[in-house]
Amino acid sequence: MPYTCQQCVRRKVKCDKTLPSCSSCCKGEFECVYQAPNPPRKRKRKRNEDVHERLVRYERILQERGLLSTSDDKQTHEITQDPVSPERRTGELLSGDGKSRYIGSSLWLNTGPVSIHELSEDEDEDQPVQPAGTNLFTADPISGVLLGGSQTLVHYHPSHKDAMKLWMAHVENVEPICKILHIPTAAKMVETVSQKPSTASKADECLLFAIYHFAVFSMSDEDFIQAYVLFLISIRTQTDPHLFWMLTGIAVRIAQRMGLHRDGEGLGLSPFDVQMRRRLFWQLLPLDGYAGQVSGTGISISPNSWDTKPPLNINDAQFYPGMTHQPEELNGASEMIYCLTKAELSNLYTRTGVETKDASGTIQLKGSGELERLIDEVESTIETKYLRYCDIINPLHFLVLGSVRSATNAVRLRNRISPLMNNTIGDPERKQLCDLALKILDTDCTLYGNPQLRRFRWKIKAVFLWDALMCVVTSLAKAWIFSPMERNSIWSKTADVYSNHPEFLDVKTAFQATVGKLTLKAWAVNPPSDSTPEPDFITTLRSQRKAKVISALDKAENLKTCPNKWFKPNPCKTRLNYPSPCPTVRKPFRMCDSWTCVPGSDETWIDTPCGLTILTEPINVCKEVRGLAGDIGTQFITKAGAICGCFPEALNLLTRDLYQSVQNGADVSEAALPLISSSYKLQMCMADNGFDVKDNKAEVEAANLSPSQGWIVLRAAEIDLGTYADLVTAISPCFTPLGCQPKLISDFFTNYLTKSKELMGDQIDAVLNSWLDIFGNMEKNSQEVVSAAENLVGKVDSIPDKIKMAQNEVCVEEACSQEQVVSFMQKVSSLTAAIHVVEDSKAAAITAFKDMPEIVALTRSVIEAAQAVPDVDYLIDLVKKKALTKVDDIWNAFLVIPKLREIANKIRDSAASIQEFVTGNADHWHNSIQSLRSRWAT
Repeated sequence: MPYTCQQCVRRKVKCDKTLPSCSSCCKGEFECVYQAPNPPRKRKRKRNEDVHERLVRYERILQERGLLSTSDDKQTHEITQDPVSPERRTGELLSGDGKSRYIGSSLWLNTGPVSIHELSEDEDEDQPVQPAGTNLFTADPISGVLLGGSQTLVHYHPSHKDAMKLWMAHVENVEPICKILHIPTAAKMVETVSQKPSTASKADECLLFAIYHFAVFSMSDEDFIQAYVLFLISIRTQTDPHLFWMLTGIAVRIAQRMGLHRDGEGLGLSPFDVQMRRRLFWQLLPLDGYAGQVSGTGISISPNSWDTKPPLNINDAQFYPGMTHQPEELNGASEMIYCLTKAELSNLYTRTGVETKDASGTIQLKGSGELERLIDEVESTIETKYLRYCDIINPLHFLVLGSVRSATNAVRLRNRISPLMNNTIGDPERKQLCDLALKILDTDCTLYGNPQLRRFRWKIKAVFLWDALMCVVTSLAKAWIFSPMERNSIWSKTADVYSNHPEFLDVKTAFQATVGKLTLKAWAVNPPSDSTPEPDFITTLRSQRKAKVISALDKAENLKTCPNKWFKPNPCKTRLNYPSPCPTVRKPFRMCDSWTCVPGSDETWIDTPCGLTILTEPINVCKEVRGLAGDIGTQFITKAGAICGCFPEALNLLTRDLYQSVQNGADVSEAALPLISSSYKLQMCMADNGFDVKDNKAEVEAANLSPSQGWIVLRAAEIDLGTYADLVTAISPCFTPLGCQPKLISDFFTNYLTKSKELMGDQIDAVLNSWLDIFGNMEKNSQEVVSAAENLVGKVDSIPDKIKMAQNEVCVEEACSQEQVVSFMQKVSSLTAAIHVVEDSKAAAITAFKDMPEIVALTRSVIEAAQAVPDVDYLIDLVKKKALTKVDDIWNAFLVIPKLREIANKIRDSAASIQEFVTGNADHWHNSIQSLRSRWAT
């Protein structure tokens, strides 16, 4: 082999490169894998260092001949503005060629007039100069993308509608300046390929994406920020709060760069531009407030950092590009009514909910009384300017009315909710706050239930006020505050909220999880007084909460292991030497030493299951085996079923090797004592777990245990009161005129089995597989012991016949008397009889271990049965027989239980056979082996 194996490379040892496995891997019992090394990298060609210098020289020559312009023509659009007072100097807005830049720093303003072109050129010059030795073709990221790995771009094509819009933008903005394309031909290509992107050639695809890029690139900053704000409005509830806060921060920085935070009138802009910039800024302001609220960071736009006025109360038809005078504001409801009321409310939120700092850095907060006065003032202003002109027949006006009422109540609630969260509020005040929160939820349900507002539901969902729901469920946890009728009404309203907003059940944020946890707590403490079934939203929240707890546990915690001594089977643990004829020409009766393998075990330590952790409660497997859970009575059961066995005792019995002890020269009685002790411990373990083993029947009956309970089932999985209620709901119709409902019964057991798999699946599989390994090893070891006994008897049994055939020659050569020969043959006969005792014990061993294959097969079937759901007809039959009357009866319905009991009975019977084998043959073996050893020594 020309190269080293992977294992030797990893271990940094010398490899002899032999096939199929090198000596190092054979010695360490590693998997030997040869893998050819990666081909050597090609050396990069050295770039000609003169190329860049020659390029610079050619450019200089072209510039000297007037064939290459040194700079672009500059167009400056200067903005004149009125003088401003020294106390508050307004910045300048530089614009031109579809670009705009606001300059508000006094350092820049003091440098004198500046144009957008000069500013852009200065920024370009500030970019780092490309070093002469840098590869010119891969320095920028776009080149890296274009020269990167090849991949299909079909999924990146815009829709046909968007592609045509981008094409029109390219034709209008780019093509008049860059006359490269033949418009009719290119238009036909764009029309065709945008409908079927998969048909595009590489050349067409390259041209298309260049057109799309240039179309977006040619748009003005104003067009971009408008599109970006619309995008943010649409994703505000569908995005992670922290990610949305960062995206909103991008919009805020772009808006500040464009000067949207400064009113356009002070910047000398046209009336049309003033209104459009105001509209855009007052959409961005509440988005920033919302992002700061849900992310917990506060708003980015400080109230003292902007002076942009709200847009005018006008319709779109009242102003247009190029107009020279301000449009006249309406006194009533216009198309802007929703946005203007939202602007008033945004200003209110900013003035009430933001922590600001004075010049010394001290946080300034308004007092509660001042905030209440401010809320009343803003509510009165909105009422006077807008709400009194609303027509509830108009869907938009109806939405405005509901949104304003809900928003002002929400500000009041937020101002008063701190004592509620800190539990420093009395019951009357708590009830008043709950009434205020219920008004907000009522408004939400009313808006959501109006069919005329269906097209605005995306907005209703986006502006839901979580404070109200949190206040309601927190108050519900106080059982003594509300009357039964009030409690039922509040829960009905809460159910309507969750029904209208199913996205609340799809927990995506920590805040949603907290509200769900509070809802479950309120339901547990103060459920409705009427006997209504548990609503779907409570069931869903509970299942999510339980799944959350389970998934939070690491698998290493769920399955605990402990180091245990393990005896790994070794088919040739020791060698048994015996004489064997090896005749030669000169010595035809020559005897040689021969040997045969005696199976045994190598002692090692392995980690075996010793305890299961379900949720946070550790359970010692072998001490907790006590059958099924007890009677449920009026309480709920906290534990019910897992798998366990008497692993250490069975393991000790398995790994005791009589042959190993005998061939090592140990006294057989000393070897028998540990065997008997191990067998007794296994017997006691089985008796402790409900089996009538040997003479322990009285103890078992006294402990009120019965073999039918099954010693491998123990309490472990969590079953709460909700499971008991589900069981009653599923089986109770069977005892009414309605009759059994197969779907209810089937769904209950399927769901229960699913939860059990989630909770205990890994542990059960691990324990069953460990159990399967133990029984498989017991079966293998017993077969090896029997095989070794057969081999020993077969080889040694032929020795007396061979000696008898050669006795005459032996006597002649050794000059021995006939009496000595007779005595010798008698000893040989005694040795043969001792060997046959071993053969008889071999038969007893076969009988003792005869059930091992069947136990192994049954264990495999249990693993399969653990995944099976019972047939619904079988379940209905159990219900009608009243075999499912309490929670612990659930286990009787699963097919795995009878199989577990069958295995338990087999183990009980096998243990008795093994015990009888050990106790019945120990003394006989001891005497026989002693006789064999003494006679053989003679």
